[in-house]
Amino acid sequence: IEPKTNVPRLFHLDPSGTYSRCDAKAIGGAAEGAQGALYDTFHKSMSLTEALRTALLILKQVMEEKLTEENIEICTISTEDKRFKIFDNAEVGEAIRNLEGRSLIETDDL
Repeated sequence: IEPKTNVPRLFHLDPSGTYSRCDAKAIGGAAEGAQGALYDTFHKSMSLTEALRTALLILKQVMEEKLTEENIEICTISTEDKRFKIFDNAEVGEAIRNLEGRSLIETDDL
């Protein structure tokens, strides 16, 4: 939570210690392709559910392996209640299974 605005913010810290504020960030082996897709699809007015669905679809496109509860992690920060939530394996599995559906884990806990 950024102290001046009291709004959740995302920062990326590189190995040299340089940090930068981001709206969306991809890291890891396929980060370049994923970052490009994020740049093309992400917008600040997205709902948390839309952002989660977009992130999972991008991961599905760039990962060589199939998405599973064991090879991805999901966490969210709600702008309404400013809660940081780490999904457990069951929630990650549900998100993956519902990826092809119309909605994605539409609960108040997101």
